[in-house]
Amino acid sequence: MSTTKEEQRLGGRGIPIRPTREAAAELYPASGASPPPLLYGITWLTDFSAALLVFSVTRNLSERVADPIQLGLAGGGLCAAHTVSTLVCGHLSDRLGRRAMTAGGMLVLLASIGAVALLQADHWSYFFSYACAGAATGAIYP
Repeated sequence: MSTTKEEQRLGGRGIPIRPTREAAAELYPASGASPPPLLYGITWLTDFSAALLVFSVTRNLSERVADPIQLGLAGGGLCAAHTVSTLVCGHLSDRLGRRAMTAGGMLVLLASIGAVALLQADHWSYFFSYACAGAATGAIYP
């Protein structure tokens, strides 16, 4: 079974062993063009809303009901959910597509922000919604 020069360059699986200009031109037809401004806008809004959520939840908890242990558990839960979601959604995005994972993560983040805004800070569902926001950001940026 002989392999062609193209198959050797692609490693036999369609993945370039070493990125070349030709491979980059195949993957990104408009080589040299910058990403669309809408992409930058969506990324900025997502990052800003996640940062604002972290600030507002910790501020709300510290002013109302939480002691330092609860604040630490809330922050640790957010980070743990983000970490696990990044690992899981990274593999899923390879199978389902990057766009589907990003859209799903944005919908979950939107729902989490809405739930945190409507729920009482001393209920378990408030902390669960906060952790779901961490999982959502992990799905958006795996």
